[in-house]
Parts: sequence; C-alpha cells; structure tokens
Amino acid sequence: MIYDNRGSIVKQNSYLYDNKFQVTTMIEYNSQGSVESKTIYIYDEKWQIKQEIEYLADGMVIICDNYKYDSKWNLSEYTQRDDCNISSHKHTIFYNEKGCEIENGIYSKDGSLESRVTIKYDEAGNRTEETEFSSLNEPVSLTRYVYNK
Repeated sequence: MIYDNRGSIVKQNSYLYDNKFQVTTMIEYNSQGSVESKTIYIYDEKWQIKQEIEYLADGMVIICDNYKYDSKWNLSEYTQRDDCNISSHKHTIFYNEKGCEIENGIYSKDGSLESRVTIKYDEAGNRTEETEFSSLNEPVSLTRYVYNK
C-alpha cells in the first residue's frame, strides 16, 4: 500500500501466484478501490519471465515487454512494445565470464542506437567504471568508483 502524508491509502496492489510461487498477476487499485491496471506475467520452462503485459482497467493493453536470456540464465534482451504490436525500444545486455554486466544498449524501433553503457570491474569484481555513450556512439559521461581497502 502507498499512503499520502495524511495516512490515507493512495494505491494498493494485490498479487496472484501460481503453484511455483511465481507472481502471475498484479492488480493495482486506486484510493477508491477501483482497478487502475493489471499486469500479467508469463514464464518460460526455466521459470524466467518471458513476457509482461500491462492492461488498463478497461482491458486496453498499454505495454508488452518480452524477455530473452542467455545460456547462463542472465537477462540478455528485452523489448518494450506499445500495445504488444509496435516495438518501441530494445534493450541488450552483455556479461563477462563471471556473470557481471559489461555492456547494455538501448535501440529505437528502427534499430538505431539510442544509448549504450560499458562497465568495467576490478579483480575482486567491484564495479570501477561506467561510460555512457550517445546515439552517435560518442562518450557523454564517465563515472569512476573508488573503494576503501
């Protein structure tokens, strides 16, 4: 439940689960107790989310996300679609041999790069650097992480 500063309920969610204890449905209610939206989760044979579909109260689909995983069960790609038909964005994620994310990219519906981030780690597996690139694949920001020893 989400409350306002007076302690009144603003939003409330309820969840339905399958026999594997995975969330299959999330229903969001407004402060009057009416359904605002419903999200359905569909899983693959490895119990990973394959698709997430969000509906408005009237049943209209507003967002449909599709997920793909690599051979190590890491999320490798997800596609956001408006109303499950028109692809609006594709996200790609790449990992190193230790399973740490080393790059992610966002692509527009025409397949062109919108942005990209590369990530570097030290020998202990701590994130040491993130570089964000523009749609022209030019660096736009660099973040360095320093740890106490």
